[in-house]
Amino acid sequence: MLDKILIAVRLKFCKNRSYRDFYDFLGFLPGNIELYESALSHKSLLRNSNAAGAASVARDNERLEFLGDAILDAIVADILYRNFPDRKEGFLTKTKSKIVQRESLNRLSEKIGLTRRIRNSIHEHMEHTNIGGNALEALIGAIYLDKGYDFCYRFVRDEIISKHYDLNVVAEVQGNFKSMILEWGQKRHVKIVFSTEYENTIENNVNIFKTVVYAEDVQIGQGKGASKKESQQKAAEVAVNLLKNKAMCDSIKARSLERREAMRETVAEAHED
Repeated sequence: MLDKILIAVRLKFCKNRSYRDFYDFLGFLPGNIELYESALSHKSLLRNSNAAGAASVARDNERLEFLGDAILDAIVADILYRNFPDRKEGFLTKTKSKIVQRESLNRLSEKIGLTRRIRNSIHEHMEHTNIGGNALEALIGAIYLDKGYDFCYRFVRDEIISKHYDLNVVAEVQGNFKSMILEWGQKRHVKIVFSTEYENTIENNVNIFKTVVYAEDVQIGQGKGASKKESQQKAAEVAVNLLKNKAMCDSIKARSLERREAMRETVAEAHED
């Protein structure tokens, strides 16, 4: 109770509005506010401002992102180690990867409202980029530097993992959708093709990839991402869901059979000649 009163008093007389904003968003009062402001400052903002040069290096969120990536990795590994005492290293590694992978962090940043708080000069191009996930890692780095490891651990555990992930569900979810689609096609002799290309290249060197996945020349999935791998995984995830439709599966398998029969006829005609 006393802590809340002290925080209320500090916020009332604080001239910097950022303290109130971060307190409302994070649920705790920052110490070094500059760390948090840097965490949400994308390099494009500084690169396109008059503050370019050596000063911008220290003010954008790339260094904090580097630190936060390592801290988040360690905290998630610790949480999984404690939650799954009987599981082997391979299981823990795969489960951790599903939580800290860029696509997962991007979605989480959007879900908790962090993405819209990022200060940058490319607002219209933030979808399909890693800006949100990078900022989330930078924020973890800022919390670690400002409050220490124990506080940061509790924040990740209580505000991120507990609220947004069911660890048992995450552990059972198959994460590599591309491998699932390729395996599905191999078992059924269905030709699977992933076609990936740049959709466009925008300012600040933020590239967007677009992937379309085909099964026997039928488009079954499409996805976009900040990397070739991410776009392929998103397209494959769409395809996995589409192939739950029995009619679609039967149609594709019929096309596969027709293709293989046509190939056999072509080979037979070649031997006759």
